[in-house]
Amino acid sequence: VIHLTRFFRAVPAPQDFDLLLTTCLVEEVSPKLGFNFEEIDHMGDLILETPSDLLDSPCNDLPGTPASIQGRQLLSAVKCATILLTHSKGRSLEELAETFDCYPADLALLKNSLNWVLGVSQRIFGHLRRAFIKEQLGEIPEGEPPAESVIEKRCKSLSLMIEHGVPRESLSLVRIKGIGNRRANQLLSARICSAGNLLETKVTDLSEVLGLKQATIEKMLESAQEVVDEEHSEDPFDLSAESSPTPSNRKSSIPESTWNSGIDPYRLRRALELRVELKTAELVRIVGGTEPHGVGYQRDHKGRHAYVCDCADYKKGTLQCKHILRTRLELGDDADLLPLLRQLNHEADWPLRYSLGRLWMETGKLYDTFNGREVDYEGKKFLRKAKRPNR
Repeated sequence: VIHLTRFFRAVPAPQDFDLLLTTCLVEEVSPKLGFNFEEIDHMGDLILETPSDLLDSPCNDLPGTPASIQGRQLLSAVKCATILLTHSKGRSLEELAETFDCYPADLALLKNSLNWVLGVSQRIFGHLRRAFIKEQLGEIPEGEPPAESVIEKRCKSLSLMIEHGVPRESLSLVRIKGIGNRRANQLLSARICSAGNLLETKVTDLSEVLGLKQATIEKMLESAQEVVDEEHSEDPFDLSAESSPTPSNRKSSIPESTWNSGIDPYRLRRALELRVELKTAELVRIVGGTEPHGVGYQRDHKGRHAYVCDCADYKKGTLQCKHILRTRLELGDDADLLPLLRQLNHEADWPLRYSLGRLWMETGKLYDTFNGREVDYEGKKFLRKAKRPNR
């Protein structure tokens, strides 16, 4: 209760990930999934584009969270929240268990305990809202009860999203009589994403998608019409007005005065944890992430390098992916990287979004010692080179 009260006061209008992260830090949410070193790469890529105020806050001063939270607890909560958010977008627990190296039964337990805590959270937040109104006005106005706050609405919708494994925009599907998790995901696979879409689809097509008789489909359509009528009058889960901008439009949490570079700080830090397995005149093979990748490079007559990588990040348009950054450090093409590297090592308050490697570095050294390996998390060897003459 203390934890959720602190969060309510610090983050009155949280994003989905914020609410999931803070509830995953609650002791009653279990199991606490272990965060493996090999997951830093994948997890970091997932949260890089996730709208979240907590991810954009310093990892040692997250709003509404206890100062006593340890790095390992925080990493576990990030993993649990990411899995649950991904599940709400239609991924099955079986798929997620395979992706994140855990058991489906553990994810089922996590899902159930999280939904229970979300229900409790909604009631706590409702009590706090009423207490705040009473404090401001002296009493609760008679008549209709005060409208639910954004955070209460988000608790309710997020609970349904996780329970049924569907995104918020598709919640109207599971409100239709006869449609549960399985049928909702069958409809989503057929690009039928709402009750409105259902009404626009031919009965014969729906019968084929769901494998049901036309008479059953017609009853579903009657229920879908009722849901659409209710939504037109008032959508209890409409959070569009309170939603933050899409990730591509979100302002960077790193002040331009301190990080004036197009190089992504998270990718640069991840580059330090990668290793060069092979280097030829035209190719560098990079290992240490989820899988090896090759970086091809050429040098023109002016000594300038051009790079191409076979990773998915590069194909999506990231021309300075972590593999290319590691290659540039290896080849000494790093005049713009070394000042950034020094800044990374002197910046104590980097946002959580960019700090998975740092958190692991602080909590996972025992893992490295056990496996008999040393990782230059701070890029010391590259910085030592920078101190030599003519560098």
